[in-house]
Order: sequence, then structure tokens, then C-alpha cells
Amino acid sequence: MATEAMDRGGSPILTKGFYGGSFIESRIGLPPTELYNVGSSKDRQIVFYNGVAQLAGSGAYMNYWRSGGAMSSLKSEFSVAYENARARAGVIIPESIKVNYEDRIEAYVSCMGLADGIQHCDGSMSTLAEQIIPQEHEISLGWDEHKAELMLNDPAVVFPLSWIRDFADRGVLPYYWYKEKEEKDPTSIPTFITKTAELLHSNPDWQKYRAAYEIPDDIEKSLVKIAMSFYIVEDLPYLQKGLKEGTKKFTDSRAQRIANPDSSSCGFLPFDNVYYSTIMDPTGVLKFKQVFTNRPDIINEIDGFFKFADENYSGGMGRKRPYEMSVKDLKRQGKVWDLLVGGSQGSGLSDFSKFGEAIYALCNLYNIQPDKGSRSDILGYMVGEAVYFKTLALMSGVPNSESAKQLRRVLSLGVFDTPEELERVTAGVLGAQGVGFYGALQTVAQFDLHIGTEHYNQAIAMLKTGIKDPKKALLGQKAMVGAAAFNRLTGSGGKKR
Repeated sequence: MATEAMDRGGSPILTKGFYGGSFIESRIGLPPTELYNVGSSKDRQIVFYNGVAQLAGSGAYMNYWRSGGAMSSLKSEFSVAYENARARAGVIIPESIKVNYEDRIEAYVSCMGLADGIQHCDGSMSTLAEQIIPQEHEISLGWDEHKAELMLNDPAVVFPLSWIRDFADRGVLPYYWYKEKEEKDPTSIPTFITKTAELLHSNPDWQKYRAAYEIPDDIEKSLVKIAMSFYIVEDLPYLQKGLKEGTKKFTDSRAQRIANPDSSSCGFLPFDNVYYSTIMDPTGVLKFKQVFTNRPDIINEIDGFFKFADENYSGGMGRKRPYEMSVKDLKRQGKVWDLLVGGSQGSGLSDFSKFGEAIYALCNLYNIQPDKGSRSDILGYMVGEAVYFKTLALMSGVPNSESAKQLRRVLSLGVFDTPEELERVTAGVLGAQGVGFYGALQTVAQFDLHIGTEHYNQAIAMLKTGIKDPKKALLGQKAMVGAAAFNRLTGSGGKKR
């Protein structure tokens, strides 16, 4: 929120509020410019919709949920006005209305805060989950299905939202986003909002609809802002998905060549849509950033890893709508992505230092029984695949000349080895990062995961032998086992006497 719109205590200053509202009562606050009657249904709507819309695009996303921030301030405005109306004017507002507005404030402000966070988190799910909705906030205040239903069942939101969706599908809204992104025009989206509100206000169908549902006049701009925030949170990922799959085509001539669906910004967004890039198309951003362009098999394995989860779990993140993803889900997904892959640059692909932590987050993310098979088998398979694609990434950076040295220094790696042997092996292959791999094996045991897939066995063989080719590594491992058995039988261990 802009500095001039905050009082010295950090609370938003409402431009439209109630007679006897909290900002008049506050010694440090400033009175709003327009005052309304809390006993009037239409006045309550004016203060509510304008108060919520005033938050849109403010950038101060962490202030939405915090004490004294946007949500609590708007609640306070209603609560203080209710009490003052009773004390000064003898007006009693039914308890059901109080509860209803408090519920709606939580829903709408959560949506606005999440939309704002998506636009300012720099495409990082960890930033969104950890910074936008910090740990101290009540989980119940996060965006969820109940809050989405409240908005979708609100006639004042549904009508403008249908327009926003239509403008997005045709390419009108993407064109205005593109102007902001490419032409650095900060007035582009505000212009779109103003024009849409003006069109809405002059539309006869809207005027009849507004009268039928007793929606106040002249609040169209606020409603368009609210509807647009809902669109960013819930609908935008599916627009990007449709563009990538070719099921959506822009009909607006200004927007027909602006989309690049391989990008997390889709080529026209002035922000990276983290819900799309991290959850719906997790490898798209890696391809766009040209990570491991010479090893498409690595990217394909990562893609298969996330798709496998979605296919086997009804609660798979890629199959959920944003309102179905809890704050805990987002935190765990962010950890899985960052620790296994390493963000949009894939910087963690060859890093096993926090592998155990990543597997722990994975097991907690999918803590329900899959649709088919056992959880131990399904998650065990996923862990094996993660070991495989990370090993491919690790070995791709090992020079061929190192293979012989690795053969000499790597002893063994398997489930029956002692901790000392495991540490020695992982230190030989991974350096200091080896502790993370051993920690992962402890996590595997903790969750009773069944690992032993072909890819996992190939990865272990690659780590044992130093041979980059998975199939050749298995043959090399057999040769090593045979040589070790021969040495044990003959008593020759390779030591100098």
C-alpha cells in the first residue's frame, strides 16, 4: 500500500468509511474522506467493496494479514461502527450481518493479498509461502475453497468477473499486461480497469442486474479491481495452460503474437506466475531458461516425476485449483521444488546437500494414500526417480577422465552398508554434500519407503562406478562386485604388504 495511504501506526487509511468508524476513534489515524451509515445495506457495501479494492496492487502484501494491517483494519472499521451505532443512535445491527461481513472481509482480503503476492514474489513459491503468508498468521486466514465460494456466489463480483474472463480469453487484458511489461507503461493496467469500469457502468444489462441485486451505483471500478484479483489467483494459470496446449487463441489482433507459453510470464505478464511455473508446468521454466539444453533426458525425468505424483494422487498439486492448496501445501511444494530442482535456474539439480530435507517435505506433501497402490511404493518410486535425475545432473558435470579415479575411491553404496561406509562413499562422490544423501536414506527408513526401481539402481551404480551411462554403470558395478568377491576369496585386497 502506498505510504500516503497508511497512518503512523501502519494501518490503511480508508477513503470511504463509517460515521463513528475506527479511524475517527483512533488518535493517530485520519478520518476518511467520505462517511457512510453502517445501518444502511447499500452503505455497508460501498465501504466494504471500496475498502477491499483500495488494497489492490499496493505491493505491501505482507500487511494484508498482519495485526493492524488491511484485514484487521477493515474488520475494525465495521466492528467499531456497529458498536457506536448501538451506543449513540440506538441502531442494532443483527449479529448475522456482523458475522457475514467479518467472514467476507477475511475472504476478499485473502484473495487480494494472494493476488498481490503472486505479482510481487518474483516467481518464487518459497517467497510466496514464507514471506506473503508468514508462519505467525493463522492458517485459517489463508485462501481456501470457502473463501472462493463466497466471492463466486457474490452477484457484485460474478458479473464483472465474467467480463474479465472474456477480455482475457480474447487477448484484450493480455495486451494491456504486455504494454506494462514491454513498454514499461505503469498506467496500462489502471487504464484497463478504468475503461472496463466505464463500459460496465454504461451497460444496460449491468444496470438492470445491479438494481435487481441492490448493488450500489458508482462502485464499478472497485468491483473490477476485485474481480481482476480473483482472476489472477484462480483463472490465470488455466489461461496459460490453454495457450501452451493450443486450446486457446487470442482473437484481439493486438495480442495475437505476444504469447510465449513456455515462459512463466507467458511472454506478456509483467510478473512470473508462480502457480503456473512451479505447479502446473514445473519444467517449462527450465526449458525457457535453457537449463541442461544438451541433456533433455534430465528435464524429461523431472517432468515425469511431477506428473507421476499428479496421476497417482487425487491430491496431486498439479490437479488442484489454487483455492484447494493450503498454506502448508505451498510451503512443502516450495521446499520440494527448491531443494530438488533449485528454482528457475535448476541450481540445485546436482546438489544432494539437502536431499533428506527435500524427501521429508515430499513425504509430508503427499501424506495421503494414493488412488492406486501403496503409499510406500508410490513415494518410494518418486524418491528413486529423484535420486536418478539428480544423479544424472551430478554426473553430467564430471569429466570423463575422473571415472578411473572414482572407481578407485568409491567402495560401495547400498542399503546394507554401515554408516561409516556410506559417509566414505558419499564423501568420495559428492564431497561435503554426502551428508545430505545419507540423511535422505534415514528419511526413507523413517517413512518406510520401498525403493528399488531400475532408475534408482542405475543411479546407485553410476555413483559407485563413476560411469555416466546408466546401463553401462550397472555392468560396471557387476564387474566391481565380481572383482571384490574374487579378492575376498583369494585374500588379495589390493593392499601392499
